[in-house]
Amino acid sequence: MLSFLNLAWTKVTKLPNLSSLKCLNMSDCTIHSIFEGHGDKAPILKLILCGAMYVDVSEALLFVETSSLSFLDMSSSSLEEFCFLSRMNTLEHLDLSSSLIDDKSVEVVASVGANLRNLNLSKTRVTSAGVGVLSGNVPNLENISLSCTEVDDHAISYMSLMPSLKVVNLSKTNVKGMAFHVIIGAYVMSH
Repeated sequence: MLSFLNLAWTKVTKLPNLSSLKCLNMSDCTIHSIFEGHGDKAPILKLILCGAMYVDVSEALLFVETSSLSFLDMSSSSLEEFCFLSRMNTLEHLDLSSSLIDDKSVEVVASVGANLRNLNLSKTRVTSAGVGVLSGNVPNLENISLSCTEVDDHAISYMSLMPSLKVVNLSKTNVKGMAFHVIIGAYVMSH
């Protein structure tokens, strides 16, 4: 009847199928495979893999039942490929902060973004073009963090196309502020 398992900072590399597990934390582990084995797959809701390393991330997550997965934290990873996300269309919370995700990889996030409510892309290689890819694909997104990225004022225009957005973190970015540009433009034109 185990529902929560915390293996963070351990040397566990493989985890057998634990059919009752709802939440798993394998942060800072080297992961070869999770839930490989026979029987009903765990209806995992929350998967925390912050700072984890993988030999092959697609193989490591191959046996994870994603139909109920709503929370995924893969922050601080050295992953360069994010195709595995394409199976995770029930995600509501996705943390990819301090990872190597870029504008091209954001396309995978956009393809599964229908249920996303919280998205953390802080300290990544995402630019305003990546935010543009998300617009129109994340109708339920309420919270986005883009701090310490290369986004600029164009990102604000794209975010205006995200109808549910309530909280935005643009600290330490290249956003100068559209109002500032309008005021300066008016000032220059009148003198």
